[in-house]
Amino acid sequence: TRTLGATLLVTCAALLAAPASFATSLSGNVTATGSELPVPRAVVVAVAADGTPSATRSEEDGSYGLVLADGSYMLRVQAPGFVLDERTVEVTG
Repeated sequence: TRTLGATLLVTCAALLAAPASFATSLSGNVTATGSELPVPRAVVVAVAADGTPSATRSEEDGSYGLVLADGSYMLRVQAPGFVLDERTVEVTG
């Protein structure tokens, strides 16, 4: 089984989600550790502290993006033939 690496870039899009709150864009690339080749169609799930998940799949070039409220998330990246990659990320706008 291969190791899956997720290279993350947190960007602030400052999208107005509600009158008093903001949403932030979390985006990055899913690549295979070692080769750094993109991993298409990997499942990327951000689980909020309250257990609420937000999910997407990486594109053909390995890129992905989620719009999330500010907070702490467990980011999980899975793809067939790769080891699950988990890490905690802080999202702030």
